[in-house]
Amino acid sequence: RRVPYVPGSSLAGVTRSLYEMIVGGCLRVFNADFVPGYRDQAVARGPEWTLAQVESVDGEGCPTGLHLCDTVVWVPAPELAKVLGGPGNVVSGSSVEVVNWERKRLGGGVERLEATSERHVRAGEGWVVLVTDAGARKKRKSYFCAVGRLSTDVGSQRIGLADEEVWADYLASVDETDDVRLARASGTLRPKQAVEADVTYMFADGTRMVGRRHEARPHLFEGQVLWVRVGERSTSVAGREMRVPVVTGLALSAIWRHPGVGRGGRKRGTAGQRVPPQLRPCREPDDLCPACRVFGSVDAEGAEEDQGAEQRSYRGHVRFSDAVPLGEVATRPYDLAPLGAPRPGAGQFYLRNRPGDTAARGTPLREWGSAADRAEPRRLKGRKQYWLTGRFAERPLDRVTDKPFEGKLAARAEAVVEGSVFAYRVHFEGLTVREIGGLLAALAPGEVLADQVPHDGGDTVIGIAVGGGRPFGFGACTTRITGMRIDDARSRYLATGPPDVSAAAALQAFAEAVDGGVKATWPSLAAALHLDHVDPGKVWYPPAEAIPAGPLKKQDLEPGFEFWRQTRGFEHTHGTDRLVALPDADAASQELPVKRREQRERTAPRPGRSGGRQGRRR
Repeated sequence: RRVPYVPGSSLAGVTRSLYEMIVGGCLRVFNADFVPGYRDQAVARGPEWTLAQVESVDGEGCPTGLHLCDTVVWVPAPELAKVLGGPGNVVSGSSVEVVNWERKRLGGGVERLEATSERHVRAGEGWVVLVTDAGARKKRKSYFCAVGRLSTDVGSQRIGLADEEVWADYLASVDETDDVRLARASGTLRPKQAVEADVTYMFADGTRMVGRRHEARPHLFEGQVLWVRVGERSTSVAGREMRVPVVTGLALSAIWRHPGVGRGGRKRGTAGQRVPPQLRPCREPDDLCPACRVFGSVDAEGAEEDQGAEQRSYRGHVRFSDAVPLGEVATRPYDLAPLGAPRPGAGQFYLRNRPGDTAARGTPLREWGSAADRAEPRRLKGRKQYWLTGRFAERPLDRVTDKPFEGKLAARAEAVVEGSVFAYRVHFEGLTVREIGGLLAALAPGEVLADQVPHDGGDTVIGIAVGGGRPFGFGACTTRITGMRIDDARSRYLATGPPDVSAAAALQAFAEAVDGGVKATWPSLAAALHLDHVDPGKVWYPPAEAIPAGPLKKQDLEPGFEFWRQTRGFEHTHGTDRLVALPDADAASQELPVKRREQRERTAPRPGRSGGRQGRRR
């Protein structure tokens, strides 16, 4: 029969994570080079941007040769379908011939070239089509595709990238797209050829297919079409200095994404530059943080340039058995709502924002690299935890009556029922009394955090979280130490009595040795680990409306796009979206406002347009 258990590796990971927070250890699993990507503002691209077709790529999918287009014309997708034999043949990279066009003036003084007549486009070669996603386009309008004329100038063929940062910026911008998130979840992130996807659009007379686009991936393929920003650099040819074109930017659509690096590029504002240097992952075995000293350290970074590989690791002093159930343990299936990877680019939640920074023009303050980073990059707010609950049935997920959820990221899971009890053993060797106390504190954090809970309105129950589904309230457990035996060399080999070290004495020695600055973070950690420190009925991502009590429908939990738009810290032509930061974990209130479109704050010259009362949520 199937017996549920918790692997020792999972217990080791949870315990180490808690140990790192309690003692102030390094960020062991941390991508110091991470930079988030953001959607571009809806503005026209400048003349330095044009279409290009990929001619060659290296083994990593980075383009080594791009064929530039000298003219870009916008063509209605239905006209392309007539020429190419149906919308199924309107695919990125398709070839046509544009024989005529006219200059079209758009709003805001923007102009572009359009070929809107069936006499303007015909079957042929020399022009390449780019089809992009319709999700961000206004509905019930016309759907245009950008079509570029491949330049016959030799100097515009097989153009390379200006430097490595161009490709790094592309990878950062593409990483948080829906295409990449879904591909990563399904194991199709690195296909052997470009992946095509149908594009449908809601016209005034109904929804229908307009073509097929290439899905976003962290690499490109020969024949793909994309937007490129063209610059120049000096080079020496036959002793003469010449200016040659190079590509300084890559984008998969006219309104694409950009990396959050701001001025100074990747040399400023990466994740590693947003944490104190002492929290960077340990690399040297003789210079370890308290957590790596107990649990071990593996140097996962690459070798230094022009140096051979060198293994620099330290074996830990702790081993975990699997946790096995005591008695019979029942399980129950659950339908989970779609859940993607965390998005650290949401500066409202992940960055420590300054109180005086409320909004700015040009780039929203929520973005990494915005004006809020003018003096120095804002620090990451802290280590991430999910609110724990002992009243799971009150969580929004468990109150939804019209399950299952839809979408590729939705899942079906199985969990042990409430009240199940598991037991496991932890073996350690070579630890000091203080380190033993720290290990005990990580195994049963209530031993040191119970009296640290701020704003306590109920029973002081400190828990831990094990397993998946933690954003939904799964995995909350309480732990207790049922026994401890410590041996030294004398007791093990000479049969003398064990050392006189109790769990209480080890915990006290540990608490007295913890750095005062680290101990100042304990109230925040205690709040996060305190079961039901916040109302479990309101713990959800910002929804479109306040979450009602009682049974729920899936539509009650739909994401609130207006919240993210109205809290980004952005001054625009229609008003101001003030930056709203996530409260600190030890704050008395964890409420966030529900934002509705009619409540959007207008600029001062438009009196009488302010919003009404705002609903609240946790």
